[in-house]
Formats: sequence, C-alpha cells, structure tokens
Amino acid sequence: MLYLNLDTAVTGTDQFIAAGSPSLQSLLTEVAQSVSVRGRTLYEMWPTQQMSFLGSGSDYTAFIQHIGVATIQIRFTPEDNQYQAVYHSNYDSYYWSSHYSENISDPYVYHAALSRAFGLLALDFVDSPILSFDFVQYADAIRRSIDQIVIIAPSLNYSNINNAVNELRAAAIEVQQNITGNEGLLAQRAINDRLMLTERFFLGDATLSGREWYRHVIFTPSLNNSYASDSFPVIHDAIAQQRLAYAQFLTDRIAQLLSGAAKYLSNSLSTLKFN
Repeated sequence: MLYLNLDTAVTGTDQFIAAGSPSLQSLLTEVAQSVSVRGRTLYEMWPTQQMSFLGSGSDYTAFIQHIGVATIQIRFTPEDNQYQAVYHSNYDSYYWSSHYSENISDPYVYHAALSRAFGLLALDFVDSPILSFDFVQYADAIRRSIDQIVIIAPSLNYSNINNAVNELRAAAIEVQQNITGNEGLLAQRAINDRLMLTERFFLGDATLSGREWYRHVIFTPSLNNSYASDSFPVIHDAIAQQRLAYAQFLTDRIAQLLSGAAKYLSNSLSTLKFN
C-alpha cells in the first residue's frame, strides 16, 4: 500500500520539494531525473535532493502517522517556501492562476510537470512486479537522524539503536540481492508484503512516539509547528528535559522496533505482530 499526496501542488516555480517515507527516495530520484520543466529536470530544481520527513496538516497524516502506510508528497514552491496570499481563500481559483500567477504566459506548465512525475510514481507501483521500496535509503535516513541526537547527547549509549539500524540496512540489502526477476507470483507477493508492511513496524505507543495519536516513532509532527516534522521527538524531548536515563530507555525501546522491522523485512521472523 502507498499513499500519494498532492495537496498544494504548485505554490511557486522556483524549486521542487519532496517529503515522505525514505524508502521512496530511490524511486523519486529516478522520476525527478526523468521529468523536465522549462529546460531543467525536477532533480536539478530539488535543493536538497533528499526527501524530508513528513509532519502533519494534510490528508496523508492518518496514513503515515497513525497506520504506517508509506507516503510521499511532491510540490513546486517559491524559494522562500511561502504560500501565495490567495491560499485558502475564494481567490484560489482557475481564474486567478490563469490571469495573475507569476507564470501567466503558460500558467500550468508546472502543474503538467508535476502530473507527469506523480503519474510515473503511481505507474511504477502499478506495473512493477516487485514494489520499489528501498529500505537501504530508509536506514541511511534513520542513521542521519541518530547522528543529530549524538551531537546533543554524546553520553548516551547508542549501541543498541546503531546495531538495529545496521540490521535494517543489512536486511534491505539482502532483499535487493535476492530479487532475481524470475520469482513466481506467490514469491512476488511474499516479497511485496514485506516491503509494503515494514513501515508499520515503526509505529509505537504514546511512550515511544511522544504523542497519543501520532504513533510513528521515527518522525512525528513538531509540537511547535504541526506542518513540520521532528525526528525521534520523544528522545529529543527527554534530552531537553535532562532526563538522560529516560532518553536511554526510549532509545533502547525504539531500537527494538527497528530490529523487529529488520527481522520482518528479511523474513527471519515473518510472524512478528504489529503494535
């Protein structure tokens, strides 16, 4: 299962922005390199060329934050990433776009480019025998988030969570190496189920996510800005409160979830239950 979110598709024309599950990074990179607008590929217009984590404030929230469905959102924005003044008003209309947008000569060329990218993402998941989830990229994104925690709390013991991330990355590589292209339908289904459902192992309870309803432990909406995202917010909060023993407990508990995800992905514990 995959949720594609297209909310504020074009609020500017300066840059291409993407957020979502890091397992979709490889596919999006391929798509962004193949779609062009006004002589530039979306990849060239993508400032970070890395997907950011999702926060909240749109329809994808329930899918990724509550039930663990992989999600992606793409859009064009101005360089300052601010919305047009007409956003959420009666003037946010076809007439305004065609008469007053900054790109009046061809007001929907960026919409068309985004539609092509969106269509390629959808078609890949419809047509590919093996779903294009890449958990090597996910493990690397988790590692980068952990590295940020190490900077602010170097005294914690990160052995368990580092080992769990290594397990996840190794499982992802194993899955990729074992795909031959000659799998039968039942084998394809088994692999796809693991690729599709691994995201659900990143769901925890209020203790591990720091929020009652937002269950994703790796990224949840920021307490200061629901549109933005925080990585491992519950660990950051414990560190900020100088509760280092509790931060250690949370780090080790989340490591168990990551290890469970690795075992499920590698099929070494296929009967592991979801939270």
